[in-house]
Amino acid sequence: MDRCWIGLVALAAVVAPPGALAQPADTGESAPVAEATAVTEGGTGTEGTAATPEDAATSGEEPTGEEPTGEGPALTPPDDTFFGEAAGTTAQTAETGETGETGRTGGTEPNPAEALLSASREDREDQQAERDAEQVTWQEEASRFIDLKGYFRTRGDLFYQLHLGRPDGVAFRHPYDDGVNQNGTPCSGAAAETCFTNDTIAGANLRLRLEPVIHLSSYVQVYATFDVLDNLVLGSTPEGYANQPGASGGYELAARSPWTPLGAFAATQVPPVGGVNSFQDSVTVKRAWAEVTTPLGRLMFGRMQSQWGLGILANGGNDIDSDYGDLADRIMWAARYMGIVGALGADFAGEGPTSQAIFQMQGQPWDLGQLDDVNQYIAVLGYRPAEEEQLVRLRSGLPAFAGGVYYVFRNQVLSSEGTSVLGNTSTLTPVQRDAWAHIIDLWFQFRYERFRAETEWTVIYGGILNTQPTSFADEDYEVLQWGGVLQLEYTAIGLPTIRSNRLRFGVEAGYASGDPNEEGLAPSQGIIVQRGDRNTAGVHTLSRFNFDPDYNVDLILFEQILGRVAGAYYFRPWVDYTLALGVGRSKKFLNFRLDTIWSRASEFMSTNSNLPDLGLEIDAAVTFETADNFIARLQYGVFFPFGAFKDLTDIDGHEVRNGVYDLSNAQTVQALLGVTF
Repeated sequence: MDRCWIGLVALAAVVAPPGALAQPADTGESAPVAEATAVTEGGTGTEGTAATPEDAATSGEEPTGEEPTGEGPALTPPDDTFFGEAAGTTAQTAETGETGETGRTGGTEPNPAEALLSASREDREDQQAERDAEQVTWQEEASRFIDLKGYFRTRGDLFYQLHLGRPDGVAFRHPYDDGVNQNGTPCSGAAAETCFTNDTIAGANLRLRLEPVIHLSSYVQVYATFDVLDNLVLGSTPEGYANQPGASGGYELAARSPWTPLGAFAATQVPPVGGVNSFQDSVTVKRAWAEVTTPLGRLMFGRMQSQWGLGILANGGNDIDSDYGDLADRIMWAARYMGIVGALGADFAGEGPTSQAIFQMQGQPWDLGQLDDVNQYIAVLGYRPAEEEQLVRLRSGLPAFAGGVYYVFRNQVLSSEGTSVLGNTSTLTPVQRDAWAHIIDLWFQFRYERFRAETEWTVIYGGILNTQPTSFADEDYEVLQWGGVLQLEYTAIGLPTIRSNRLRFGVEAGYASGDPNEEGLAPSQGIIVQRGDRNTAGVHTLSRFNFDPDYNVDLILFEQILGRVAGAYYFRPWVDYTLALGVGRSKKFLNFRLDTIWSRASEFMSTNSNLPDLGLEIDAAVTFETADNFIARLQYGVFFPFGAFKDLTDIDGHEVRNGVYDLSNAQTVQALLGVTF
């Protein structure tokens, strides 16, 4: 019986028309597929972050179940009965003789010339209708086979006094054209000298993100993410500008074109080419992975986004204003049952040198060693109903819950970081590392009527025997880092799931553990440096926790000066109001938001002055959105630095005297224009 069934299936596959096997079944099975996408890490497909009451629908309005109107011509073919009724009416008229151009009554034979002309006209109409139907069918097939999403953005940024008035660049380095003379050297105060000063950094950049989804069937999809002109600084690739490999390593400016001997004569921009006039190519492939739905769950494999909870540990960077995005080379199995989700996965976190060589760009390269691999294993268990189910509970006056645990184990025996060449070489110098870590992340969300509470906390425990890149030192460091976020939100006017005329208040508190044995809240060139002086001598615990850089808290301190929340804690109250203008497809939203962020260092010993207060920042934003996905945003921020950015000049017992710097306030104006699709 089984063989007969297999034979029938094979025969059906052979005789099926072209494209029939590739066409996804229109059986409503896409919904569970979409739900399975969100099983782990906030979804590895198009979903992104954990569900929040913000923007329940794309338009910001509560779904009504009505068909959208005004969205362009329909893609369905004309009703065949239209032509059938026309033909039937003509036949009936001719048969009854109620009308007729010749004036003949019933029973009279029709004019042969008129009948021939009518048949010819009907034949042409039928042929045209058939061609229209074929074209529409092709459009429907294409839309089912490939689904394209993404966004385009252009951003302008202006920063003023990010250095906070310090001359040494401890906070942020000065613009390179600040304090130079006409010869490009530091100003000396000479009589004939022209001194140029500048405290402003300004510019604009853009990105086009394309996220195609190829639907091979209802059960098999292929995803990808392409960034075109990724964060390209406008005006950074003028004609005549190019780099070449330098004699002492790195790159140097090549000879300019004779047609543009100076940059002042550049008449056009040219596409960026990595290693020539830019550090990256015009198109970069960020993600490429496949997902296969089976009766036992969903199998995902390839390079995909890594997203979990609020995103302080793993953040896919899917917001239109994000810059980074965590990527994972991963093989994962995930399943969902009655809102309970689970997943198991393995990551290729770091493989070390491969056999790929610059003189042989084709062929299959392979990993040259195994003990230098950074291995990572993932397990996820949680409860996360579909967003529609949570909305039903909220509208019924019931609370909605979601949450889970995300566990990661990673280890490395040897390290090849001392290797100076990526490709196949005889100068490989692996050293003993013996690094391992257990990472536990807990996420929980609670929503009830107008209230939302959401939190995420992470603990990292592990050890590193040696931190040197090219040699071995028996340092035996312990790793103990932790941090978290708590968000509370209340909708005072309007409904939480509908943006129209909605007033919300909220507060957010975040904490990242600090390291008293490190100087500064941001690492120096990414190197682990333990001071071992003063009262921290002999301390062998690495305890500074870093938030993901795409978890944005403010506009200046954590976003620009420190680069991320690290070794600090903050308190951020906020308020926003969304005004709806117009109705239907002409509806527009105008959002006003105000944030105040007060921050301190988690360990006062890690600041320059040994004072914990970092500062106070006030950020304001106005965002304009339309129903057809156009976004315009204008933001202003000012940061008032406190004592942590001063200097420790002397220690006499317990007396601490601060430096004489007059700290300056930092300011920024930022604009964003974007379109999502």
